[in-house]
Amino acid sequence: MKMYYLKMLSFTFLINTLVLPHYENCQNNHYNINLIRNNTQRTIIKSRLLAQAKNHNPHYHNDPELKEIIDKMNEDANKKNINKLMIHINN
Repeated sequence: MKMYYLKMLSFTFLINTLVLPHYENCQNNHYNINLIRNNTQRTIIKSRLLAQAKNHNPHYHNDPELKEIIDKMNEDANKKNINKLMIHINN
């Protein structure tokens, strides 16, 4: 019987820690949105992920020295990944 109560207690603790903060956050956001007047302009912040950002500057595409450096770095990264893969396969 004690084990049953212990399981119930742990389950309620997990529910309280995982679900309720999300529910409270939704309530707070809903409450705050209702307080904003309709005639005010809302600004939406769009976040950009790292994958969506421009990684390369087009001004450097014609630079042979930079291309050599990039190729060398890519080769080094490939060698490291191949070494890790070989170690993983051997184990």
